[in-house]
Amino acid sequence: MVRQLSAYPKGSKGDNVLSLYLGVANYGSLPSGWRRHARFRLTVVNHRSDTLSRQYEFQSWFDEKSNSWGFRSMISLDEIRANGFLVNGDVKIVVEIDLLEIIGKVKVEYVSRMFEKHPETVSEVHLKNPNIRTGYMNLLLSLIDTLRQPPHELPNDDLDEAHYALESLTDAGFKLDWLEKKIPQVLEGKE
Repeated sequence: MVRQLSAYPKGSKGDNVLSLYLGVANYGSLPSGWRRHARFRLTVVNHRSDTLSRQYEFQSWFDEKSNSWGFRSMISLDEIRANGFLVNGDVKIVVEIDLLEIIGKVKVEYVSRMFEKHPETVSEVHLKNPNIRTGYMNLLLSLIDTLRQPPHELPNDDLDEAHYALESLTDAGFKLDWLEKKIPQVLEGKE
């Protein structure tokens, strides 16, 4: 979830402005490939008049490489001091976030259900490198998604690639007898 506000009262570059950034808290613990599409609004509240409040709205994708977004120059510190933004030395900042799309959570739930049904799937996989392990899991999920398509919509090239993907996965130690049975069913449906 997008929910970490970072405020730089002297600017992120030390340039006498208030900088505000929203980030994804604990993003390192999210599954590989996670993404969050969010619309957010940051408001620096003016206590004299709502019309003087400074509001910026932005929409963006948050992911492993871009886990925070914001505004380097929200408002100058001189304006904050002079125009009703400070009350007892405090500035009020309002953050509104609308999550538009989440990628990653559904995948994790889907993988959990798959392992409940077929716990033997990874019993003999001994891949040490987490990036390679993630790559194979993504290949497995892509293969499953491919084979779930209606057979009449599945191009023959995709079916050939599905064979190669299945072979690569079984060579890596995945036990996919349950998935191997799906390919002849898809072929039958194409005829």
